[in-house]
Amino acid sequence: MKHRMALRSGLGLIVLLAALCGGAQRAQAGLHFCNDSAADWLEIAISHPDGAGGWTAEGWWRIERGQCQTVITGPLTSRFYYFLANGPGGAWFSGETPYCIQTKKFTLNQTQFGRPGERDPADCAQAGLQFAKFREMNTNDSKDFTNRLSGNPPPNLSAAPPQPPAQPVVAPAPPQPTPSPAPPQTGQSPARFGPPTKYPGLGEIPQRSSQAPGTPPQQQAPPSPVAPGGGGEACKRYPNLC
Repeated sequence: MKHRMALRSGLGLIVLLAALCGGAQRAQAGLHFCNDSAADWLEIAISHPDGAGGWTAEGWWRIERGQCQTVITGPLTSRFYYFLANGPGGAWFSGETPYCIQTKKFTLNQTQFGRPGERDPADCAQAGLQFAKFREMNTNDSKDFTNRLSGNPPPNLSAAPPQPPAQPVVAPAPPQPTPSPAPPQTGQSPARFGPPTKYPGLGEIPQRSSQAPGTPPQQQAPPSPVAPGGGGEACKRYPNLC
């Protein structure tokens, strides 16, 4: 009898624990994201069915590195969801499905912004919103799904920032040769003049331009002697000399 009572008590305890565990599992069902990437933090925005044939986008959930966050609580009702994960520098995880979002916390039904496949940045800009592309996520019809985001930043964020264009190098002008001093004049020195209050000294009078240099002065011919016995005033006075 005691053995049967102990067995029943043990079975009851097992059933109770199973029920509690099942309830705990059902309470944890939902959509979860974990930041296993190299980003110090990630901010998650998601898109899910709105129940009326449209889609609703919501954000943001901040997840530090190594942490997880539940973004939908309760059993999942759709096979496909969409998400965007921004991190330091920009979008770390994005896709091809366009959505209109806000930088602050938001919940936006996307039906008012046009068809999902035809939505473009102009549709979002007209509503004062931003345009972004979400990545598709397949839960395989699971009621509970965890998306562990891992890896390094995409190439467009890990690349070094562009450097400013280098200034063209202008070659210095070649040095100009120093002109040689003019050789001293070896000709005749120009005439020198004294101060205005003095006359030039001997040999310092400049030559006139009309007088050719080096031409000796012309000498006057001596007067012809008077022939003996010639007339003249002397002969009249002193006839004995003629």
